[in-house]
Amino acid sequence: MTKSLKRWSVNAVSEGQSPLTLFCDDRPFGGSAVGTPETLSPVQYLLVSIASCFALSCRAELRRRKLGNISFEVVVLGEKEIGAAESLLNAISIVTIFGSGITEPLAQQITEKAKSLCTVTNTLLDSPNIQFRSRALRQPRRAPGDLPAQHPAH
Repeated sequence: MTKSLKRWSVNAVSEGQSPLTLFCDDRPFGGSAVGTPETLSPVQYLLVSIASCFALSCRAELRRRKLGNISFEVVVLGEKEIGAAESLLNAISIVTIFGSGITEPLAQQITEKAKSLCTVTNTLLDSPNIQFRSRALRQPRRAPGDLPAQHPAH
């Protein structure tokens, strides 16, 4: 029996030292394009965080090696089994595709170094302790960040 999967993809494209260009499910992210921040799902935001952090980590390692003008793309794929009892992604794949000027062994070395530098993927791999709390305010907040003077004990 074949499992039915929901898939998301995010691409982070680096052209030398230009700002990263992001695509969500093959649509440009940001501006007036279809993939505007208002239309992204929380899962897509997670994958955008992974792709951009990993791309910036690759870029840092390329700069360290004095190869800062090499173009590359980080492709992040997330999938979830449809109808699964658990509400989590089953798999996240990260593939880095380097442009010309990079050999396969060097691509492996850069990817390995980026793995150690990427805060987002390292956080996910280490299963951080996430705490959930709630509060009920007596008066509505007037603006984001407008919290009462008394804070609950931690």
